[in-house]
Amino acid sequence: MINRVSGLASGIDTEGLISQLMQAKRASVDKLYQNKQTIQWQREAYRDMNTKIYDFRNNKLSSYRLEGTFAAKTVDVAGNAAAISAKATGNAVNGTFKIEVKEMATAASNYSAGDIRKTGQKIDPTLTLSTQVEKFDVFDPGGNEFTINGTKVKFDPTKDSLNDVIDRINKTTDVNAFYDSTTGFVSFVSKNTGLVNNPSDPASDSAAPGTNLGERITFSGNFLTQSLKVATGGPNEKVAVNAKVSINGMPEGSYASNKITVNGVEVTLLKKDPGNPATLTVDTDTNKIMDTVKAFVKDYNDILQTLNDKLNEARYKSFQPLTDTQKKDMKESDITQWEEKAKSGMLKNDDILSRAVSTMRLDVFSQVETGSKKYKTLASIGIETGEYIERGKLYIKDESKLKEAIEKEPEAIMALFTATGNGDSDQSDIGIAKRLYDHAQLTLNEMIQKAGSPGSFDTGAKDQSYIGKKLYLLDKDIDVANERIKNQEDMYYRKFTAMEAVINKYNSQSSYLSQLSQ
Repeated sequence: MINRVSGLASGIDTEGLISQLMQAKRASVDKLYQNKQTIQWQREAYRDMNTKIYDFRNNKLSSYRLEGTFAAKTVDVAGNAAAISAKATGNAVNGTFKIEVKEMATAASNYSAGDIRKTGQKIDPTLTLSTQVEKFDVFDPGGNEFTINGTKVKFDPTKDSLNDVIDRINKTTDVNAFYDSTTGFVSFVSKNTGLVNNPSDPASDSAAPGTNLGERITFSGNFLTQSLKVATGGPNEKVAVNAKVSINGMPEGSYASNKITVNGVEVTLLKKDPGNPATLTVDTDTNKIMDTVKAFVKDYNDILQTLNDKLNEARYKSFQPLTDTQKKDMKESDITQWEEKAKSGMLKNDDILSRAVSTMRLDVFSQVETGSKKYKTLASIGIETGEYIERGKLYIKDESKLKEAIEKEPEAIMALFTATGNGDSDQSDIGIAKRLYDHAQLTLNEMIQKAGSPGSFDTGAKDQSYIGKKLYLLDKDIDVANERIKNQEDMYYRKFTAMEAVINKYNSQSSYLSQLSQ
């Protein structure tokens, strides 16, 4: 350790003199720190743009590239509108058809033939079965297991309560059970309508074998049949019924559910009304598709504006990052204003962003083989760019043209945005949104290689991005420079300390000689 002696003997301001000598040396290190700060700001700018492009790709283009987004349909129900409700999916086929509801689907149900409690007793369904044995009219655990609709349920009377058993039925079987502590009855209702109740068991058929398999809930096991007093074919049984529906006057079809799909239309049966059909008319939802195209144009313009703003952001080269010494003499507000200018233009004319913008503009204006002779470009459906200074901004200049295209050839409009191509290198059969989606990923990959991923906290040698490696080497240069300055500063202190020692010795000798001469 160097002893830093002040200039008591020489009268020289050693600290101040050495500080001035080192000031020029530290200037080179300050330059390294400023360079590091600039590069860090550049990395932040890249990562911020990465986040914005990622959002555009994964939260917007991800939807625009799907056929379902541009396959909006409407369905109108006329006639017996009280019998059904309808919702058109993207696969719905334009046209008109009729539906007649001849029978509604119902679920099978059953409940106890009598009160399961002994007269005058009250079962506590929260306590273990073993503590409630005397309160059951009949308690027969039947080997601590039973079967409902072919699903085996096990229980332990010493650990499980009646509520536990019912909860297990509800969770593991296709039946819901409920114990009514007021009446002492247990009910069972199939979770699904129609003939779906254990159709592999002949006992599920109440009629002739094979006629209505699946209409009954099947029960086996003494705990069910003796303790809970419920059995297949019991007096309180209601069998399931399939829905019976006639479409366009054809012979009726049988459906287990009251929700069916016809030509891409999801139909919900509401009531039985034979002889009184409902008429459904399916058509293209022009307004919704137009709204989708407008949303695409807005989202595209927003990200394009973001990229162009960053590419053309002013760069103030005279505003370099402030050193700690400089900040000491400045107000906080002045520091903020200075750094706003110092951070500006970090990605001005950047190669990655420039390629991204050029690719995007090419993607939206290149022709797409849609299968249509007329609608192959955005311009053909009324979408064009603005003035040159707007750098590719899109405008829907003719809404009537867009509406006409959607009404006449909705499949072509869908393909214009969503076509996936045949897998070769030719991009002409790939839709606009799909092109943008794929190329946005290439831009993201470039940014990650350049600056790492947003949210990444890798530092030093762990950050293998171009900027990460650059910062790592810069940190090493700063360490070497600081060590060199420290060594030089120590050398100055050693020399001044030696000088002070010589002067001090000379002063001592001078004082001694002065005393001898008196």
